[in-house]
Amino acid sequence: AAVLSKSGPMALLAEMKRASPSKGDIAPHTDAAQQGLTYALAGACTISVLTEPSWFKGSLDDLARVRAALVAGGLGEEVCVLRKDFIVDEYQLLEARAHGADTALLIVAALSAA
Repeated sequence: AAVLSKSGPMALLAEMKRASPSKGDIAPHTDAAQQGLTYALAGACTISVLTEPSWFKGSLDDLARVRAALVAGGLGEEVCVLRKDFIVDEYQLLEARAHGADTALLIVAALSAA
């Protein structure tokens, strides 16, 4: 515990997730914008937004709405937005940026060697 307190505050990433393949529906009617802003106001420095529609019930619109809510709340420069999806093509990174993401999660096992 002493080591943690000496190293400064821990960064917190919070995830906006409506469902998962293993748990099914978690919060299917959650307002992504409100949830993301709530997380940021509670101290999260990164908001992870699942954009995969079939298994996780997310969307690129969720990503854009989270970014817009952070900007409207004065946190647009302070809080990072991460796109979480099965990224397999460079185009998806461009989509992420166009919808307000600062970063994206890449799953190495899903990527080709090329």
